[in-house]
Amino acid sequence: MNRRQFLATTTGIGITSGLAINSGHLISSAKASFDLENPAHYKFSVGDFEVLTISDGNLNISPITNLAVNADKADLTGLLEQNRLPLDHNYSHTNLALIDTGEHRILIDVGSGPNFQDSAGQLSDNLETAEIDPELIDIVIITHAHPDHIWGLIDEFEEAPRFPNARYVINSIEWDYWTNEDLAPSMPEGLVPMALGAQRNLLPIAEMTEMITPGQEIVPGVITLSTPGHTKGHMSVMLHSAGESLLITGDAMTHAVVSIERPEWASAFDQEPDIAVATRKRLLDQISTDKTMVLGYHFPFPGLGHIVPNGLNHRFVPSVWKW
Repeated sequence: MNRRQFLATTTGIGITSGLAINSGHLISSAKASFDLENPAHYKFSVGDFEVLTISDGNLNISPITNLAVNADKADLTGLLEQNRLPLDHNYSHTNLALIDTGEHRILIDVGSGPNFQDSAGQLSDNLETAEIDPELIDIVIITHAHPDHIWGLIDEFEEAPRFPNARYVINSIEWDYWTNEDLAPSMPEGLVPMALGAQRNLLPIAEMTEMITPGQEIVPGVITLSTPGHTKGHMSVMLHSAGESLLITGDAMTHAVVSIERPEWASAFDQEPDIAVATRKRLLDQISTDKTMVLGYHFPFPGLGHIVPNGLNHRFVPSVWKW
């Protein structure tokens, strides 16, 4: 029986299985309900390494001029409109990477915790959903000390590190800057909570933390890179395994369109804008030439893709989702 014959024989007739006919479609007579969450983790491989992108939620940032403080606003809105992005706020994902090398479980950054934005701070819940025991994470690499990357270090209810068995790794320049007791009094009033929050989360893990010079291989195949500008001691992380590579950007790039197609535009959150611009341009040229996959902390979940040439600049091409 074809569709036309089926509809002819069932017009106006209720179906005992609980389905009814409406304009040629089968619909449930019961109220449809999708009591489901969208996925918050994504598994993939880099050579012999297994990697999870785990979401900490998202940030809502406005005004959009924060994306490019040195750009003409009409140019910025034109670029966003061209890419069908909102003009009243920036919906920014927060994608953390958890790497299983076979011998180590390494987390890159720890998210916002509960005291930044209500839409973020979801790492602990999403680790539980992914059935990841925080006590099995033995290394945490901190790219930089902004709130959405480190305010999840300390469980304030337990007054203890969320990852109690980890050793922590951070650029010594970044550590010294944010833990300086003279920092908060020297900052503009609106930025003082950022300094106090950094110290509230970093100082309790001081004895568990290794302050390094970027360029070090933390474990075989996991290498820190100096990518300053967004903060003074910002680091990114490169993975190499079995002939495959992945660059975990941190905030060297903060937007999958703006940072890549207009790397000369500086974010309001770049501490040293000129250095941040130079870092972005260098990274874009390098990973485009090497065809290295990237994981962007603030790119659309799960944050994976490639940087490809686009005229005089570049563009981001998301990787195909694989089940």
